[in-house]
Amino acid sequence: CAQPLQVLAVAGDAGVELVVVGVRRVLEMHAAGAHGLDGGEDVVRAERHDLRIEVLTKNPSAAIPLAPILARNGWGLGCSLSFISEAFREVWEPGAPAIQHRLAALVALRAAGVRTWASVEPVIDADEALAAIATLRHVVDRVKVGKWNHDARAHAVDWPSFAEQAAALLAGHRHLFKIDLL
Repeated sequence: CAQPLQVLAVAGDAGVELVVVGVRRVLEMHAAGAHGLDGGEDVVRAERHDLRIEVLTKNPSAAIPLAPILARNGWGLGCSLSFISEAFREVWEPGAPAIQHRLAALVALRAAGVRTWASVEPVIDADEALAAIATLRHVVDRVKVGKWNHDARAHAVDWPSFAEQAAALLAGHRHLFKIDLL
C-alpha cells in the first residue's frame, strides 16, 4: 500500500519527491515538471545517497542520458502509457510525448541494460489499454495495469472481462495488476 507523497530532504539537498511503495521500501520517483526528468538531477542525487528508486515518467527519452546510472544501480524506469493511438493521447494527455517516441525510448533504455516497465493506468478505454498491453509486452520487462477510478464513466467498463483479457495477453510475461482491478 503506497504511503502519501512525501518531500524528503536528503543530506541537505533540495527536496526530492518520493513515494514509498511495498514492503521492500522501493522508492518510486515521480519527476517534477509536466513530462520531463528536469535534467536528471534527482536521479544523480539518489545515486549519491545510495537510494533505491524507480523512475516513472511520460517522457522516457529524457532518461536516455541517465541510462548508465539507472543500469549500474539496477534501477527501473517506467513509462505511463494508457493508450496506443495518438487520437486518444491527444485528448487525454495533450502535450505528452507521442506514443511511438515513448516506445522507441523504452526500447533504447532496455537495450542499454535498464530494467523497464510500463504503467497502463488508468485504463480509460479497455480496447486501447489491451492494444497497449499487446504492444508493451514486447517492449518492456514488466507491465503494471490499474483500473480507472474516481470517474462515473469507469462503471461502463466490464472490469472482470478486461482483467481476464489483460491476463491472457500477459501470460508468461512479468506483470502486476493493481488490487482494485482484481
